[in-house]
Order: sequence, then C-alpha cells, then structure tokens
Amino acid sequence: MRRVLTALCLTAALLVFAPHIAPYDPMQTAPTKALQPPDRTHPFGTDMFGRDVFSRLLYGGQRTLAIIVLATAVTVLPGLCLGVAASGGPLQQPAVSLINALLAFPSLLLALVILTLLGAGALPLALAAGLSLVGAYARIVRSAVIAVRPALYVEAALVMGASPRHILLRHILPNIQPTIAAYTGVIFSYNLLNSVALSFLGLGGAPGVPDWGIMLAEGRAVLRAAPWISLAPGTAITLVVLAVNYLVAAPRR
Repeated sequence: MRRVLTALCLTAALLVFAPHIAPYDPMQTAPTKALQPPDRTHPFGTDMFGRDVFSRLLYGGQRTLAIIVLATAVTVLPGLCLGVAASGGPLQQPAVSLINALLAFPSLLLALVILTLLGAGALPLALAAGLSLVGAYARIVRSAVIAVRPALYVEAALVMGASPRHILLRHILPNIQPTIAAYTGVIFSYNLLNSVALSFLGLGGAPGVPDWGIMLAEGRAVLRAAPWISLAPGTAITLVVLAVNYLVAAPRR
C-alpha cells in the first residue's frame, strides 16, 4: 500500500510541476520529426505533428487531474447532502424521487446531455462528469445513513435531547466516514473514465489541447503506425485507476 501511495504522490508531483519538468512545449510542432518512435531525445516518441508525447502527457495529466478533482467535488458535496436528506425527515420523499430520476440514465449519457447544454471546455466537462454521478453517490450515502440510524448510540443521543443536526454531525457522519471515503475513491475513478471518454469524443476542449482523452483520439488515426501516441495516455489512465482502486480496497483487506 505504501508503494502505491508513494507512486501516486510522485505522479501527482510530476503533473503539478509539469511546466518545469517537461522537456518541450506541448504545443510546439516539428513536422520533420513527425511520428518519431521513442528515443533518447523523445522518450515517448512524437505524434503526427512532431510534438513530444512525454511533454503532452505531463501537461495533459495536469489538466485531466484538475478536471477530475473538481468533478469529484461536484459529485461528493451535492451527493452527500442529497443522500442525507433522502435517509429521513421532511425532504425524504422528494430527495428519493430525485435520486431515482438521476439513476434512470446511464452516467455517461447524462454527462453528454449536461455537456451539450453547457458547451465544450474544461469547466463544463468537470461539471458534467461530476453531476452525472450525484445520484449514485447519494444512494450509497443514503444506505449508509439508514444503516447507522438504528444504532444504540444514536438512540441514546435522541433520548438525551440532542438535536438532529448534532446527531448527524457527531454520531452519524463520523461512523459512515469509511464507506464515504471508499466510495469517493470509486467516484474519482469513474469521473476519470467518463471525462476521458467525453474528451475522446471531442467535447473536452479544442483539438490539440494537451489532454489524455484528446491524445487517445489523436492517436487513433495512426494506431498501427505509431501506437506509442495512444499507449502513453492509455497506460497512464489504467495505472491511475488501478492505484486508486487499490488504495480504496486496502483498508478492507
């Protein structure tokens, strides 16, 4: 677990300091070096415009990571409030109805609809990816809260006259924290996959912008001649998802 956590921290540091680490400008073209295989000068090769794939991977990861962090926050904050409201109280029925309505659509389809309304770009992409998973997150929170409400310590707090807000903040939320933390990691992975899929479809930003999804789409046209263009972002996405899922599952082992 420590090795995986260390690897994730190093990856995050590489992405944060991408402008200081990347050997080339990710947007700089060099037609004479187009589709150059990996070598000492370009460790991950170049794309069809002669741009350095390693530099684009770092800058693209920086952009993708920022989108995913924002998307996860957009999922967690409304999802937590909606899930708690749906677990009991005067807002239970409308909250449950809203959750069911959100779950009626596949998350990627819902994200497509939201992104169509908001327009293309990094911020709309983060909002669309995050909002599309609010229903799924709220359902997990609701189930966790309902499982804790009958506990003796909650009933004891009620008998002692504690307010619903006090019970929620001091007794319920702390005891469902492991469940929430674990599912937040799952949501992070889903947001990563959904945002990459949307960028792959051309909805994440302008063509040529360093982004893992856009890099996958660009490499598709020359996949046989230059597989390294798609291999770099594809491998990065796979490793990040596997590492996050491993960390999420580690406390349960």
